[in-house]
Amino acid sequence: MTGCTMTVLHAPGRRLAKRIRQSGTVDAYEGAKHFDIAEWPVSGLNELADALAWLLPRPAYAVVRGAVANPARVAGVRRLVHPCPHTGEAPTLREAPRCWLALDVDSLPLPPGGDVRDVAGCAAHAREHLPAAFHDARCVAVASGSHGIKPGMRLRLWFWLHRPLTGPDCRRWLRGFPVDPALFSPAQLTYTAAPVFEVGALDPVPHRMALLPGTRAEVAPPSAGALALPPPRPLPRPDAADAGPYALAALAGAVSRVASAPERTRHPSLLREAQRLARLVQAGLLGAGAVRRALARAAQDCGLPDAEAASVLDWALPGGAA
Repeated sequence: MTGCTMTVLHAPGRRLAKRIRQSGTVDAYEGAKHFDIAEWPVSGLNELADALAWLLPRPAYAVVRGAVANPARVAGVRRLVHPCPHTGEAPTLREAPRCWLALDVDSLPLPPGGDVRDVAGCAAHAREHLPAAFHDARCVAVASGSHGIKPGMRLRLWFWLHRPLTGPDCRRWLRGFPVDPALFSPAQLTYTAAPVFEVGALDPVPHRMALLPGTRAEVAPPSAGALALPPPRPLPRPDAADAGPYALAALAGAVSRVASAPERTRHPSLLREAQRLARLVQAGLLGAGAVRRALARAAQDCGLPDAEAASVLDWALPGGAA
């Protein structure tokens, strides 16, 4: 088994898990800005399962894909992959290849006759919707905080890979499959704790973690060549004769920021960049059609649904849907 580490974040006094009240209402995760960061060594699926079992009853902990950027700065720090433009704080996390892979599956209905309490059965059904390389691989299945509370299956499946992959590798490999690509970002929180149930509230899923059997302990990813970054797509022509280097650089920067936006910032990131570029459209430096096409592709790259992206662009860009 290849050795690896997983980056564990601790937010003392904060609840990184949903809370279910006796009335049935659900309190969302508590926001946490500062964390203590540690890298845990893991070597294979069994050690990964042990780590997840430890984390499951501890709501002040979560995991990220990124590695520690500076071992001297791991106490009370923010989750930063880039320097903060407002405070100047240095990055605390960096992109790193991982042998473990966490997949968030929350868009599949229960199979006919399925039972949310059967986490292993739900996971086996979800595994069949992944690429063929996963179908006979062992994995750790953990019911998310919404499983058994919201409709359908809401699971996190943890696999061990034959070779480590970066987040962008995972994003390219699993594009088009029913997994949330946000977890492939270095600083995106992967929640690992079970919900916190208020006294008198009953957990509809009493056993939230299961080890799903398989004939292989590791998943073999596609070849490195198959996952290689494709040549960058050319930006659309600006549709304006006097578009200069500034306008084109602004368009390229906006596309990059939207395409790499984490899950919780995808919508506001697209809106913000579209509003900024709208000024250049209004000034005649860029064409609305070119901006719309470029941002729509970037929204697809970060996983934003096409309909949601279209609604944002209709609202923010001159001419709306035209």
